[in-house]
Amino acid sequence: MKSVISRILPAIVIMLFVGFIAYIHLSGLRPSFSVLQENNISNLKTGEVLYFGSSGCGACQEFNKVLKEYQDETHAKIYYWDATDMKIVRKAAEIKIYNTPTIVMRKRGKLVISQGYKNLKELETFVES
Repeated sequence: MKSVISRILPAIVIMLFVGFIAYIHLSGLRPSFSVLQENNISNLKTGEVLYFGSSGCGACQEFNKVLKEYQDETHAKIYYWDATDMKIVRKAAEIKIYNTPTIVMRKRGKLVISQGYKNLKELETFVES
């Protein structure tokens, strides 16, 4: 019994350590999201980004890296709407958002929507146009 425990315990400790390191690494690949007041799109100000995505979406996971890089460079405020939350999905549908990843910005008083994955250059072009 003692020999079984002495063999299993180090393996468990190693697995926990590796899992912790993986968690730290993966959580560092996401931007810091802010909370949009009352999740109301009318509270989105010019220059701020609203990101509609999902943790289960492969394109969103890749786009998170782009958003993180963009945020690191610009210190932009990025809000997040989770596409797995049905209340949020209904709000998104009200402004004709049905796909992930999608970003929304207010430009010249109007909402501008861009759907689908973008690389950093494409994201910067969208934000600056």
